[in-house]
Amino acid sequence: MLVGRGRLAGDFGLGVLLFGLPLALLAAWRSEALALVLLAAVGIGNTVADVSGMTLLQRVTPPAVIGRVFGVL
Repeated sequence: MLVGRGRLAGDFGLGVLLFGLPLALLAAWRSEALALVLLAAVGIGNTVADVSGMTLLQRVTPPAVIGRVFGVL
C-alpha cells in the first residue's frame, strides 16, 4: 500500500517518528503492558520507515547505478 503512493517522504518521517518516540517514552514509565504497546509501535514504525526508505532510494537512484547503490547499502 505504501509503495503505490506517490508521496513517501511523509510516510518515512512518520515511520521515524513512530520508531523514536515510543523508545523515548519507554524510559518514562515502568508499566509492562505499556512497554509492550510502545514496542509494538516501534515495530510498526520500523516497518514503515524501511519500506518507504527503500522505495525512495529506488526512485531517486538512476537505473544505471542502482545495483552499485544497493551493493554499498
